[in-house]
Amino acid sequence: MKKVFLCQLLVLTVSILCGYAVVLTVYPGLYEEGFGAVTENGGTAALFLAAFALYFAAIHIWLGRPQAGNAKTPRESNIELCRVVCMLGIIAHHLVVHGGILGVETMTPNKTLSYLALPWGKIGFDCFVAVSCWFLADREFQAGRFWKIWLTVLFYSVLFAVVSFLMGTPMTAGNWFSVCLPIAGNSHGFAASYLAFYLLLPFLNRMTRGLTKKQARMLLWLFLYLETGTQIIGYFTNYYQKMPSEIFVFIVCYLIALNLKRWPVGIMGKPKACLFLSASIWFVIGTANYWFALHPENKAVRFLVSTMGDESSVSNIVAGFALFFFFAHVKVKPLPVIRRLAAGTFGILLIHDHNFFRYPLWEKIVKCRLWYDRKGFVILAAVFVVWIFVSAFAIDAVRNAFFEKYVLDSRIFRNVCGRHDGILAGETRVTEADGEKPQSRDGR
Repeated sequence: MKKVFLCQLLVLTVSILCGYAVVLTVYPGLYEEGFGAVTENGGTAALFLAAFALYFAAIHIWLGRPQAGNAKTPRESNIELCRVVCMLGIIAHHLVVHGGILGVETMTPNKTLSYLALPWGKIGFDCFVAVSCWFLADREFQAGRFWKIWLTVLFYSVLFAVVSFLMGTPMTAGNWFSVCLPIAGNSHGFAASYLAFYLLLPFLNRMTRGLTKKQARMLLWLFLYLETGTQIIGYFTNYYQKMPSEIFVFIVCYLIALNLKRWPVGIMGKPKACLFLSASIWFVIGTANYWFALHPENKAVRFLVSTMGDESSVSNIVAGFALFFFFAHVKVKPLPVIRRLAAGTFGILLIHDHNFFRYPLWEKIVKCRLWYDRKGFVILAAVFVVWIFVSAFAIDAVRNAFFEKYVLDSRIFRNVCGRHDGILAGETRVTEADGEKPQSRDGR
């Protein structure tokens, strides 16, 4: 009974926040007048009630649907909760970065608070990569999974390019061609790198399968040097080699996951230490960004900002893994609501941080510039973060309902994926002219 009441209270709260966010996007004048103006204006109140009712009904319908999957083998929701928390942090990070508050010349209290959101997004990004690499290490490639992600990226890349164009974003012929290429084109950088990494996965698994501990450690240090060491050296030499890349971040995290899975270290089993480590890095980066804005001539602060602010930095990668290990030890009972929310985080990322749509989202819909100097900045930021999460999740849920039914469940799709899996597993037949027998999974 208590759990049902808490669930109802959560639905009510989220629905109110989403309804208020809708009203704020339609009537920007409410930033001046506050929430009380909603009840004074009949049209504004009607819009709020309609938006609130829509979100409330949609969430209840969604919660009432039977959950897909095997109910006999429930799993804890700690990792799913980790994904949700990271995505909220990524949205908050983008609100600060793309909203314009960092461009304010004076150091206002709101701008000071915004620096705390910056590392949350980067650490959340690396935590996402850590979660993915942890479960992909030593796991076989699945063509169905790759093509599902590829089609999802293509769908959102094209759809929100159209939405952005209709909202006034200039689009060239090259832009339209580029949004149709999920890996090499103008799609989301994380998605493109993840797809490329996933294509490399079967080969990475085969190459690392027989490594000893010393060999695995040496390979990890090599990639860490190429990805992060060259950037640190570049700070002192003022010359940056063009080695680091987003896909290298995935490979580095894959090698870290591989090493820690096969040869665990002590801190992995200490959730409090992991949380302290991640929080400490978050605090140091946030403080460094704040002091750098006040004292850009300070060499020590400049060094910290230059070498710790990016998702490819050692500090953020360590913080991301530490946050993942903390959540891995958190005991959370299987909750369908958390599992479903986590399943939509990838779509939420593709929607709200679309390369073209991100500009009309923050400038024309959320209108950050109208309220980042208000007293209720933190409350407004929380309202819009929740609203973007829920709204983007709803869009992804609708897409997924049709996508799963008409594409992934089709016989053609399953047959094509099965052939691809067979090729990568080494089970295809060779021609008679080769005079060789088919290779098994272990190569014998």
